[in-house]
Amino acid sequence: MFSFPYFTIIDRYFVARYLWNFTLCLFVGLAIFLVFDCFPKIDDIFELFQKKGIFFGAITLVQYYFIHTFYILRLVGGIPVLVGATLALYSLEKASNLNTRGGEVIPVLTSGFSRWRIAIPFMYTGFFLIIILTLIQECFLPLCKNWPGASNNSYLEKSHNAFTQRDLLTGISFQGDSLDLEQGEIGAPRFIIPSTLATKNVYIVGESAEWYPSPENHSSGYLIKKIENFGELKNFLREHPVFLPQKDFLSQSTVQNTFSDENAPTEKDTKTIMSEKNSQNTSKTDSSEKIILTSEDADWIKSDEIFFCTNISPSSFIQQKTPYVPLSLLDLWDKIKKPSTDYQLHSRIEIHSRILKPFLDMSLLLLSLPIILSGRFRSKFFISVILIFIILSYIIIPGICTFLGNHGDVSPLMAAWLPIFIFYSVAAVLFAEFYT
Repeated sequence: MFSFPYFTIIDRYFVARYLWNFTLCLFVGLAIFLVFDCFPKIDDIFELFQKKGIFFGAITLVQYYFIHTFYILRLVGGIPVLVGATLALYSLEKASNLNTRGGEVIPVLTSGFSRWRIAIPFMYTGFFLIIILTLIQECFLPLCKNWPGASNNSYLEKSHNAFTQRDLLTGISFQGDSLDLEQGEIGAPRFIIPSTLATKNVYIVGESAEWYPSPENHSSGYLIKKIENFGELKNFLREHPVFLPQKDFLSQSTVQNTFSDENAPTEKDTKTIMSEKNSQNTSKTDSSEKIILTSEDADWIKSDEIFFCTNISPSSFIQQKTPYVPLSLLDLWDKIKKPSTDYQLHSRIEIHSRILKPFLDMSLLLLSLPIILSGRFRSKFFISVILIFIILSYIIIPGICTFLGNHGDVSPLMAAWLPIFIFYSVAAVLFAEFYT
C-alpha cells in the first residue's frame, strides 16, 4: 500500500500542533479585532437589528466581519502562517525560559531526524494554508461585492456613498455625496473642469446627475440637473466650449478608469496624457466634439440642464462602495487592456503582485524556519528579534518596490518580482542553517 513518505506519526504530530497554534492565532486576532471594532459601532449594531430584524441583521453582521477578516488577512499575508509555525515549534521546545532550548525537538534530533526533516511538515502545511487563504481571497471574496455586509464603513451604509472620481483622459474630476447604482444617479454631484480644458478651473455643482448610456444620437454621460449659478455657467460655456478630439473620445469603448484617493494617477501620468492629447490636436477642428453640452447643443437637453460626456458608468464605482472586496484578476486584466489604463501603473503592479502573492508569503516561512531550527542560536529571545526583523523586511521591501513601480522608476514586472528574488536568495543562503 502506498504511503506518503513525509506523513509518519511524528509528522502528523507536528502538523497537528501547527494547525492548533495557527487556529489559535487566528481566533485571538479575530477576537481583538471584534472588540475594537464592535464597541465604537454598538449603536449602529442595535439600529441594524431594529431596521432589518434579528435574522437579516445577523446575516449582514456576519457578512461584514467575514469580509473584513479576510481583508485583514490579505493585508498581513503570510504573517499568521509564520506565527503559527513559530508558536508550534516554541511549544515543542518546553524550556523554562526564553534563553534556553530543549523539549521534544532534541529527542527527535538525537533519533536521527535532521533539522531539515523536521521542517518539511511545517513547509507543506504552511504552503497548504497559504493556498487555501489565496483561493478564498482571489476566487470567493470578489463574488461578495453585492452582499449587504460588503459596505464601506457602516452596517447601515450611512457614510460609504461619498466618492471622488477622475476622468483620466480629460482630467475632469467629479464627486458625489451618494450613489444609486440601480437608478444610475449621483446625489449632489460636483464636476471640476481643469484649466487645461478651459481658461480657468470651472465648477459645476448640481442637485443630481443621471447616467445616460450611449444611444445613436449622442455619447454616454451624465445629465446634471438643478445647477447652481446656471446662467453664469452657461454664458461661460458658450464663450469657452470644452472640446475633446473625436478620435480620442469615441474610438474607445471605456477610456476612463476608477480611481480612489490612494489609486489616483500620478502627476507624471497626467502630464503624459495631456501632452499626447495636445500633440494630436493643437487646435479645435470640425472633428472635435464637445464634452460639456447645453440645450444649445442638443434639443433633448432642457434649458436648465448640462450634459457631461464620459464613459465612466455608475457600475464603475463599485470598488469605492466596497473597498474591502478586491477586484477579481479578470477585472484587473480588463482594466489594463483598455487604452486609457496604459497610464495606470497601479493595476499592472497589482495583477503581478497578486499572482506572486502565494510565493511571497511562502518566502516568509522559508526565511524563518532555518532561523527557528538552527543549532547556532540558543536563545529564543534572540530568535524572536530576528523573526521580527524578517517580518518588517517582508512588509517594507515590497512596499518600496510598489512605490517605485507606481512612480515609473521600475517596471511593474520588476516591482513585483524584485522582492521574490531578494527573499528567495536569502532563503537559499539560510538553508545551510538546517545542517548546523
